[in-house]
Amino acid sequence: MRSADLQSWMRTGLTLLIALAAWSSSAGSASALAASGRDELIIGMHQAPASLNPIQGSTGARSYLNGLSLRALSGPDKSGRPSCYLCETLPTLENGGARIVDLGDGRQGMEVTFTLKRGLAWADGEPVTSSDALFSWRLARDPLIGAANAETLRHIVDITIVDPRTFILHIDQIDYGYNRQITFWVLPEHIEGPVLAGLAHRGDYFSRSAYATVPTEPGLWLGPYRLIGYEPGRSARFERNPHWPGPAAHIPRITVRMIENTAVLEADFMTGTIDYIAGELGLTVDQGLELKGRRAYSFDFAIQSGLTYTHVDVNLDNPLLADLRIRRALLLAIDRPTITRRLFDGLLPVANGFVAPSDAGYDPGISPYPYDPVAAGKLLTEAGFRPGMDGIRVDAKGRRLAFTLATTTGNRVRELIELELQAKWRAVGVQITLANDSATVLLSDRLPRGAFDLALYSWTSVPENPPTYMLASASIPTAANDFAGGNFPRFSDPETDRLIGALVVELDPDKRKPIWSNIQQVYARELPALPLYFESSVFVMPTWLKGIDPGGHIGTTTQWAEEWRVD
Repeated sequence: MRSADLQSWMRTGLTLLIALAAWSSSAGSASALAASGRDELIIGMHQAPASLNPIQGSTGARSYLNGLSLRALSGPDKSGRPSCYLCETLPTLENGGARIVDLGDGRQGMEVTFTLKRGLAWADGEPVTSSDALFSWRLARDPLIGAANAETLRHIVDITIVDPRTFILHIDQIDYGYNRQITFWVLPEHIEGPVLAGLAHRGDYFSRSAYATVPTEPGLWLGPYRLIGYEPGRSARFERNPHWPGPAAHIPRITVRMIENTAVLEADFMTGTIDYIAGELGLTVDQGLELKGRRAYSFDFAIQSGLTYTHVDVNLDNPLLADLRIRRALLLAIDRPTITRRLFDGLLPVANGFVAPSDAGYDPGISPYPYDPVAAGKLLTEAGFRPGMDGIRVDAKGRRLAFTLATTTGNRVRELIELELQAKWRAVGVQITLANDSATVLLSDRLPRGAFDLALYSWTSVPENPPTYMLASASIPTAANDFAGGNFPRFSDPETDRLIGALVVELDPDKRKPIWSNIQQVYARELPALPLYFESSVFVMPTWLKGIDPGGHIGTTTQWAEEWRVD
């Protein structure tokens, strides 16, 4: 393909949500769907989750599906402010719902009181109680279970039940996220308790969990919708949850189809097989803007910046990649400004670290790595690697600079970036073999188990969220923790661990800023991953579908799906 042709269709800006729905809304809504005789919205997305259990791993696909039918205890609202999801009133130091306590050994901790919403029930009608919260906390902290949220809940050392709806979290340190319990998932003790009790080995929990064996069990779900049909890797069907105490969802039924090839996803959209493409996990940016050019009269468009961080993880267990000179050379050899200009018309910022410019913790003073292949070559020579007969660098021990690079199959933009990386690294004497896989296998198996050299993908955080899950050494996936945790590069750095610990206990936002800056400086110096850019999203919505708020980097749009309606 000619360079000019490549540039013309690699244009853009942004991961894209194309919302197309066709159905009858609840009473009072205009009925575009009713006119067509349909009462179901069919959504397409390009990833499939390995699990629906909220404490097993963390992927965008699982978050998108669970956004329809589950809620964490609390977390950010659309603007990023702390908000109740399941609780009645957000506990704060100011309203007395939280307080700082002396622990008796010179340290201070916190007691945070949560009261569940009145009438909160599982989709089978069973009340959600404080006992469910206690059960869920114990389950997640059990080292034999290997829950993904174990590290983020580690500092909750006890829970006191006050009454069936009220419980107190006892935290062994001061924690500025004390009322943003986004990783505290409440699971149904009446469903999962008997499963756990019947296990000969607690390490078998995830494969025996009702979320894996009978995912359509109503008692598993706690949101405006409940799951009524599930084909792993293919589709999930939801209907309104009659026991949801919040505002009733306008849309009677939603089906999400998982189509891992974005070209097929677009084709299904154009033929009407699906109504709406999930922007968080939808078309590639070139497909989205191309569609806008063809069908602009049919849609409403919105561009939303976010905290989705696209990067290349580096497996530090590989002895060659453990050499900082090689990691720095790899980054210096990437022409990131040209990538963002060609693919995104220069609208997306090149990343110098994992904290986006839109986040309060961002430090604009982090030194960037320029595109400098000459400097990259010098570093590789300094590391002992010189070009061989075929141009690939080799050291005195005969070790070649040859690595695999993986990304999610079917994502056209990522595959184009792979080709660019492969060419740029080849130019400085590094051989790259592409080893792509489905999102399910790559994100839920290969990355946690360290079965990669370099991996191109994205992750998203909520505003000012401590990077415990991604960077703390305790979050390195190992056999001992059943490969839980998101520190896929295996980055173990005492200074980073200390800074994360200091960040978490600092209540003053102004005093947190220099700590955030120091963490970013260490990240830029040590390069556990190679930063590429921060994504934005193009939301393309039919003019008759209302209530969708992209939410930026705050969360998936499904977290507010009860607000979607047809006008």
